[in-house]
Amino acid sequence: MHVESFEVDAPNVVYSDQFIESTYEYQTTKVEKRGNKAVVRPVTHTYKFRTERNVPKLGMMLVRALQSPRGGELLPAGCPLRD
Repeated sequence: MHVESFEVDAPNVVYSDQFIESTYEYQTTKVEKRGNKAVVRPVTHTYKFRTERNVPKLGMMLVRALQSPRGGELLPAGCPLRD
C-alpha cells in the first residue's frame, strides 16, 4: 500500500503544528545473583522523542567510498528533497 502520509493514533503520541512527540516505555528485566539465588526484577526505562514536522529542503548523506585510492574516505552527498 502506498500513501502520501500517515498518522499514529495512540495515547502516547501528540501532534502539534510544529512537532510530533511520543513517549515510549522500554520494559526489560534485571537479574541479580544473591547468594545461590537469582533474583529477577522488572525494569522500565521511559524515553521521550520529539521530531519536527517541517522537513528541510536539503538533506546530507555521508557515503563511504570503499574503492577509493585512500581506502575508505567519507564523501558528502547532497540530497534534494521533494515537496
